[in-house]
Amino acid sequence: MSKRSTGSRKTGSTKSTNKKLSSIYDLAKQTGLSTSTISRVLNQRGRISEKTRLQVLAAARAAGFKPRAAVRRSTVALVVDRMRYAIYGGFVPIALSQLICEMAHYDITAEIYTEDNVDQLGTRFVDGVIALTWDQQTLEKLQSLESVPVVLVNRQGVDAFSSVATDHALGGRLAGEHFIENGHQKIAFIAEEDDWGFEQRVAGLRAAMTDAQIPHESLLIGVTNHQPLHQTLSELLDSQPTALVIGGEDLTIQAMHELTTLMHIKIPEELSVIGMEVSCVSEFVNPPLTTLAQPLDQLASEVLALLHESINSNDIAPRQVMIGTTLIQRKSVAQPRQ
Repeated sequence: MSKRSTGSRKTGSTKSTNKKLSSIYDLAKQTGLSTSTISRVLNQRGRISEKTRLQVLAAARAAGFKPRAAVRRSTVALVVDRMRYAIYGGFVPIALSQLICEMAHYDITAEIYTEDNVDQLGTRFVDGVIALTWDQQTLEKLQSLESVPVVLVNRQGVDAFSSVATDHALGGRLAGEHFIENGHQKIAFIAEEDDWGFEQRVAGLRAAMTDAQIPHESLLIGVTNHQPLHQTLSELLDSQPTALVIGGEDLTIQAMHELTTLMHIKIPEELSVIGMEVSCVSEFVNPPLTTLAQPLDQLASEVLALLHESINSNDIAPRQVMIGTTLIQRKSVAQPRQ
């Protein structure tokens, strides 16, 4: 039975006083509990007091013990927030579907948690965590887990965890360069939150503007904070930008409806737009939308590969993986009106 350790592994003989706990019998002897109680806790079956559950899990984790079933199949916690904001075809549903496909490939069992029940994660026996979370409180709760590898999806800048993310700064730069090549200088950017992805895309846009000697004051920024889109979008357009970047798959669907159907803005004649790629949607809207495409299948593949390696090697040292993004040119960008 493999032993999870946050430090280096040593080879050679081991004295009997430091013997690994290789079965639930060893764990029962250490805790003074019955083997049936140990089994019910590890298999999450039956009624067990919270005190007993925590006692068993603490002892098991400290000893690097894994149930025999876990040797055959790992159990991974999938932590997702923003589910209440997610819309069909948006980032979270698509990313989840890709992650689930990859987990099936690795024969991994998933347990689902949201910001509403993530507190319970500490009472479960999981081999690793995949987190699509942007909430600071959720991140702090994940930091309380010991000796469990955590991989964040599209969120870097948290030193305690590994992460796999799309290069949003590159995406912002590509959008800015494409607008500038088409003669735009007054560019607006709208997003749902002032988070890591937002900061990266803004940095990329500003880098493109700096290269073109366009002052940063020409970049207009709006954040909805998950409030109704109309007010933030209207305030941005009151400043008369000629181009708009929509920073988010979910927001792209909403903003295109708002712009074309409710505000009756002609795209690209009156406003050039670059959104985020939404599979089976972006190419069929009117006009077909120029987008920044995140390779979500590759993102999921890298996440599972990193987590699988961390679980099997007992190495939870944080690692950061960045993958590229591409600009798909369609029909929503044109020269600005003179």
